[in-house]
Amino acid sequence: MKTIIGPDFEDFLVYDYKIHGLSTAVFHARLTLISSPSISRQDIIDKIDATGDVQIYFLRKYEIEVQGESLPRYRVLQADVTSCQNGGILLPNATCSCMPYYSGANCEVVSCRNNGVGENGRCICPPGLYSSHCEARSCITKVDSVVDFSTQSLILVINTRSSMAFDLSSIIENIPILVTDYANRGIQLSSFIVTIYRYSGTVHFMETSTFTASDQLIDYLHSVTVSATTDNQPHLDAIAAAQSTSILMRPKSSVYVFADSANNVGPIPSTSLSNTNESLVVQQTLSWRNKIILVLSQWSSSPINSNGNTFDVLRRVVTAVHGDLLIVDKTELNEVIGHLLYYSIGGQNTFVQYYSNLIKTIPILSDHSTDTSYVLLSVENGVSPPFVQDKNGNVLKPISLGSRFALYSIQNSVSDSITIVGDTIPVHSTRVWFASQDDVLISYSEDDTVDNNYAHTFNGFNQRPSLYSSFASTTGLVVSRLDSFNSTTILAADASQAKPATCIFPYQLNAVTSCTPGPFVHNVEITANNGKLYRAVPGYCFSPDTHTAAPWSCLNNGTRAGTTSCNCGANSNWQGQHCEVPKCQNGGTVDKFPNGGGRGYCVCPFGVTGSFCEIMTCSSTSSDTFQSYNRSFAIVIQNTLSTNQALAGLNSGLRSMLNFGQSTDFEDFVLTTYKTRLVQGVPTPDVSSTKFSSASAFLNSTTEENLAYS
Repeated sequence: MKTIIGPDFEDFLVYDYKIHGLSTAVFHARLTLISSPSISRQDIIDKIDATGDVQIYFLRKYEIEVQGESLPRYRVLQADVTSCQNGGILLPNATCSCMPYYSGANCEVVSCRNNGVGENGRCICPPGLYSSHCEARSCITKVDSVVDFSTQSLILVINTRSSMAFDLSSIIENIPILVTDYANRGIQLSSFIVTIYRYSGTVHFMETSTFTASDQLIDYLHSVTVSATTDNQPHLDAIAAAQSTSILMRPKSSVYVFADSANNVGPIPSTSLSNTNESLVVQQTLSWRNKIILVLSQWSSSPINSNGNTFDVLRRVVTAVHGDLLIVDKTELNEVIGHLLYYSIGGQNTFVQYYSNLIKTIPILSDHSTDTSYVLLSVENGVSPPFVQDKNGNVLKPISLGSRFALYSIQNSVSDSITIVGDTIPVHSTRVWFASQDDVLISYSEDDTVDNNYAHTFNGFNQRPSLYSSFASTTGLVVSRLDSFNSTTILAADASQAKPATCIFPYQLNAVTSCTPGPFVHNVEITANNGKLYRAVPGYCFSPDTHTAAPWSCLNNGTRAGTTSCNCGANSNWQGQHCEVPKCQNGGTVDKFPNGGGRGYCVCPFGVTGSFCEIMTCSSTSSDTFQSYNRSFAIVIQNTLSTNQALAGLNSGLRSMLNFGQSTDFEDFVLTTYKTRLVQGVPTPDVSSTKFSSASAFLNSTTEENLAYS
């Protein structure tokens, strides 16, 4: 770092260091400059970026000293466990046997079902779920306030490659306006979540931070840095991180994604419930009832390449969750953030249709005739949005307009329908909504006794939909399924039936066994005291994953021998079908709690030691005769890297003690070193003793070079 910074450098303290993926290490540090440095913040960023293999993501000036713990040169990778958390049981080999839903060396990691967010041993669950780990439960006792839409989170996902510098500046400038817009819509923001991310070749970084005040968020973003890269970026990874990190995340929040490239990977289109980030983002967003608004900016002179699966995966995600994919010019960002997004706040969809070129008439279905509904039309590069007419044939004027989007407003009392028209209708997406706090939740389970479970359904499983309506005067619901691309009916309307009064989701529909894999629209009609109300709720039909038996595997350096056996090796310490059983020698037996807390793999009889009872202990004393007048000096040293620093002064201390090699107090000198080494992947004791007849030879063997720490 001194070479990078130059003459202004004074000190560099690393106080946090983490492995971040397979090829990247991330550290936090404090850089101290001389009292009157000539180098600027941007100079520091440029100098570090110029190194090629190091990138900087955050740089903030501190006038006071940052307290941090300096990293030791060597650290034990994993010390023996001394206690277990969350009800885990400590085993004799210093490992933990964990309770269900807990894992980790100390049982410190909590697992949450249904995309719940875990921290400190507990789960924060999506709306409607109220068990300890967000798992499904039956309607035993009704729990109040498990569906709470009173507050939301402002969730930002921001890519930080250098071409996003203009975007970052616009975002920071417009955050106060956006926060005020939420207040004007009557929505309280209880948390502010931001994920910043950047990928460049083998270097990648992603960090999610949570704040409780918008000023803290703005202060954080002022310290975020950008850096040059031409790679497509991991947008789906970042969206997944933003929705899975903070226990302060509130449901029905908008996730605003700002980027200017396609996704870095384009998974093969699949509706399987697998661990791809496409599937994960869809599941998360449906569970939390969030809405993704993906804003991809470009300079008109260098448009985004929207060809290929790396872009199509973004289309699939916004279609599945009823979000928006907006391709905008960078000069339109202030219009989008400061104006367009205001109208989307607190919106409840009544109609969605994605990537269609159909002429269509859309009903305006707000809760009250005086409600203002909004119609957003979005297209991609090369075409312009079509026009909108009211029922009288009047062409509406957009209230927010860009090169590839147009937003219209209309009241139900003025026109109860609109028509999308044009000489040629381009492929476009349509979303219609109005502002309301009331909504309908739909959940699926194959068990009729379950209150609610998945926010998605499966093809080939007999699953019954359960429904929750936040309208206090709801008396029933009717639900049909529509195609996401042409709005045709794919499942006829079904009227709800009552569930037990102890259920949070008090209505259910007839069970459905099959569905067309992919996204669809729940077209919901609610019957309430004030008449018929309507919602368009996202739905997704997953294909169950197919499973095949894993190939036969061999452990402990064994090799495959045919399809169902292993060759463990003639001199191996392992046997069994998978080379998983230790060979215990000299009468030893297999240890039920092996390899930890000072234990090997075998329980050895008296007189035998070693991981496999392979080392005989001496039954008689050494042939050397030790007398009180002919003394020996012996020292035993653990010569591992972790003791290197602690024994840095060993040699100098011994030299002083033994009169710099001239001592005559001892007849001979014995040096014993020990450590555990990996031999063919097996931890094996390495103990060595050497006798010296002179103090000088003994001292020479205790230098750092000759002790051979490793």
